[in-house]
Amino acid sequence: MSDMTFTAHMLACDWPECDQTADPKSREEDWLHTEDAHDYCPEHWHIDDDMDEPVAGPDSTPPMTAQQREEFIRVLSKYQGRRTYEQGNTA
Repeated sequence: MSDMTFTAHMLACDWPECDQTADPKSREEDWLHTEDAHDYCPEHWHIDDDMDEPVAGPDSTPPMTAQQREEFIRVLSKYQGRRTYEQGNTA
């Protein structure tokens, strides 16, 4: 038996009243680790649109409705199809 010891800590969200902890077996969870040594679970950080950087706190932008999502996908698909067609004609 080894007598080696090491110090470790459980990754826990530092957002007030959040008791979320990281699953040690999962490498897919996307946690934010700030320079001031705080950790935030995926629900308590987002990419700020103005700064284009991760910031602590839930995203204040309301999620898309199903209708908005369908419209977005329709426009995106139309744009991607036009772009593919244009790229094919210029080659």
